[in-house]
Amino acid sequence: MAQRYEMIGSYAQTELAHGSNVAGLQTEARYDPATDEIVLHTPHPDATKWWIGQLGKCANHTVVFAQLLMPVSGSNKYRSVGPHPFLVQIRRFEDHTVLPGITVGDIGPKLGFAALDNGFIAFNQHRIPRSNMLSRYAKIDPATKEYLPPSNPKLLYGSMLAVRVGIVTSSTITLQAASTVAVRYSAIRRQFPDPAAPSKHGAKEKQVLDYQSQQYRVLPQIAAAYATYFTGRWMNDMFVRLNADFAKGDFDLLPAMHATSSGLKSLITTLAAEGIEMSRLACGGHGYSLYSGLPMLYTSFVHVSTAEGENWLLDQQTVRQLLKLLGAANSANRDKAAQAFHPLDPASYLL
Repeated sequence: MAQRYEMIGSYAQTELAHGSNVAGLQTEARYDPATDEIVLHTPHPDATKWWIGQLGKCANHTVVFAQLLMPVSGSNKYRSVGPHPFLVQIRRFEDHTVLPGITVGDIGPKLGFAALDNGFIAFNQHRIPRSNMLSRYAKIDPATKEYLPPSNPKLLYGSMLAVRVGIVTSSTITLQAASTVAVRYSAIRRQFPDPAAPSKHGAKEKQVLDYQSQQYRVLPQIAAAYATYFTGRWMNDMFVRLNADFAKGDFDLLPAMHATSSGLKSLITTLAAEGIEMSRLACGGHGYSLYSGLPMLYTSFVHVSTAEGENWLLDQQTVRQLLKLLGAANSANRDKAAQAFHPLDPASYLL
């Protein structure tokens, strides 16, 4: 059905009150063993899914990230086993009307990217089959009604890694486009006569690109476009290797991939956003015109500084992993020094 474009999908993770803190998502997915169903519920307005692309008007399905609540044996209480993804139909195939127990709509105007109908969704005790839980890494056993966790809890966040890798490569393409516009403008636009040229009537003015001040603006964007392009290719290769390792049950590369994708997503989207704006400024007044393509390029792109992890927070994810590695290295060095230390050997004090 998806290949015939009958299923139009979206990805519902971010909520009004929670974005980067995925573990804190508040939409509930309560398992009912009596009916073998998942009951989706939005406990309060803050838990409403928000900013969901294609959801406002187009999508008839979505993948919802919600806290899976499992019943506690011998009581009427539930325990959370963390956020998990669920496939949910939200609109009927026949007439595109919304299914019962679901409230969905468009979030309204944005700074840019108007072609994407970002939407919201909330649930009121909406039931879906247990089989709609995406169960590659974690699942509920239909026979025992027990929750079977993934071999590595971080596997549930693997989909975000894929999106971040995609953002890195797409950011490079955007920066390439902006720098190309700025260079072409600078090569064609002429401004002020060249003092070194013969001062005769009709002498051409200098190309704007010949001014050092213009080169200072434009050339770093070209360099950044090349650098981010090759970085994106390297990151893609790393992600392919990660998936190959997953297939073999090897998850050793996951922490490094998380730290790398977090840092590069933050760095490259920041470079691209600043590069687009610098390219626009390098085009003078013409850069402010929509005909240059730069204003729309900027407003359609700049949202990725926040999407799929806010950049300031993602930097801290990378730093945290580096501090762990530093701590492990220091600990290893201390152990090595302790083994080599001898109170009667002055040289051992230098370890």
